[in-house]
Amino acid sequence: MNRRGRVFFLGPINTSRMAAATVPGLLVGAASRKVLSMVSALRGVGRAAHLIAAPVLPAGGRLRRFAGGTHREGGASVIRLPALTHGPLNRLLAAWSYLAFCLRVRRDDAVVLYNFYPEFLPAALLLRLRGRPAVLDIEDFPNDRTDWRERVGRWSYRLVRPLCRPGILAASTQIVRLSRAPEGCVVHGVALADGGALPPMPPCDAGLQILFGGSMHPETGVDLLAEAVRILRRTETAERPPIVIHVTGFGDIGPLVGLADDAGASRIRIRIAQGLDLDGYRKVLAACHCGLSLKLPRTVMGDTTFPSKVIEIAANGLALVSTAVSDVPDIYAGAAAFVDDDPATLAARLAALAADRGLLEDLRRKGHARTLAHCSPAAVGARLDAFLARGRGPECA
Repeated sequence: MNRRGRVFFLGPINTSRMAAATVPGLLVGAASRKVLSMVSALRGVGRAAHLIAAPVLPAGGRLRRFAGGTHREGGASVIRLPALTHGPLNRLLAAWSYLAFCLRVRRDDAVVLYNFYPEFLPAALLLRLRGRPAVLDIEDFPNDRTDWRERVGRWSYRLVRPLCRPGILAASTQIVRLSRAPEGCVVHGVALADGGALPPMPPCDAGLQILFGGSMHPETGVDLLAEAVRILRRTETAERPPIVIHVTGFGDIGPLVGLADDAGASRIRIRIAQGLDLDGYRKVLAACHCGLSLKLPRTVMGDTTFPSKVIEIAANGLALVSTAVSDVPDIYAGAAAFVDDDPATLAARLAALAADRGLLEDLRRKGHARTLAHCSPAAVGARLDAFLARGRGPECA
């Protein structure tokens, strides 16, 4: 490791190893994998980086307490904070744990806060008073929805943001603009390996295998995909290859469950595969030919976040089918199948990929190469290291 100070990423992050040590089946999303990869990328360029994670545990039943611990996972060093199976109490415990940990931070260390959760406030204030404010990593910019979660998010952002450094880490250039930060280092995601070979095309005997994961919500394309499936079934012919959509995401998948149950004799099928552990998810990922990212343009989620799963999809050698939101068109122009919010267009794209193996292979190859060039661990690690050391990295917006 180099002589620059240590880097600590703080956040309510679940990992597979944490699930094994606490509650089996704990949700481990793409964002969790991204943070682990960022820590690993920094370590790959010689920076002593660590993830300080407060598990997000399901509430209900009798109160249970889980002790903290340390482990290595995905090339990253992880310090797991103690946790409780009680939402409000767990957040209070996390706030105290973050604060206690930051008492040990040295002057040349850097602390990165993953988003702007209320439990960061005591630690952020402490670091500001000590003259070494934290860096804010904004993955999801506050929006103007009126439900209580978003209200709390806006309030928390207004309190945490002034306590942090002016420059931010961000998931997209759009977030940098929305935050009005004087400088920002954008990290869309981290590819799995530098120079990794394109994985072989999975067998096509059972038709086109499609992955649809991440957060399930009307604004992330659940209704769009459901209507596209209805169109594909209405226009189905005996000559068209089968299509199987594997739904691994979490959230409201009601319309897709209904279509999965009502497939009948159709060869356009939906397989519900929620609640997978990491090994199970990787098996589904390896069996798929393409992946969907369908956040809708001109919506809150489409305008304030970057769909990090596009990096995971393309890095694993799947052809990317995506809406044109955030920075996705800038990264994958000519290397992805882009769709709008029209179900007929999405249905036509999927039918074309099912029928044309050459098109599928071309998109797999181009998307994989684009991801390695833009998001390799070496490139991301160098960008983060430079930004954290000097306040501005080589590819900052």
